[in-house]
Amino acid sequence: MSNTTNIIPFPRHLAVAGQARLPRQRVFYLGYHEYAAMPGAGWQTEYWVKRLKQGAAWKILCLDPCWGKERVSMGTYTPEEAREYFDSVAFWISHEDWRAMGWRDPEGAEIIQLK
Repeated sequence: MSNTTNIIPFPRHLAVAGQARLPRQRVFYLGYHEYAAMPGAGWQTEYWVKRLKQGAAWKILCLDPCWGKERVSMGTYTPEEAREYFDSVAFWISHEDWRAMGWRDPEGAEIIQLK
């Protein structure tokens, strides 16, 4: 009796269903946004987001009219906090755009049991 082993090669990067690899780009321009608190009291800015720690954190950057054309950091947020911030200022970003930037659901993908 001989001991033989069959070695099966696996692809180096296995694609998990629904999970694409993170894009190489880490800083994303989101666009121009205007705020209007009341007539005559409004301002405008431009937004960027920077993906940190493989998408576990996001830094929000904007242009502050007082600082000229310099990007100002508004802080570091969890993925959910970043999405909530943009919802709170009425700056809509689609789910597909977030995924293209590397946002992943922190709770993971939905698992469907097959029988």
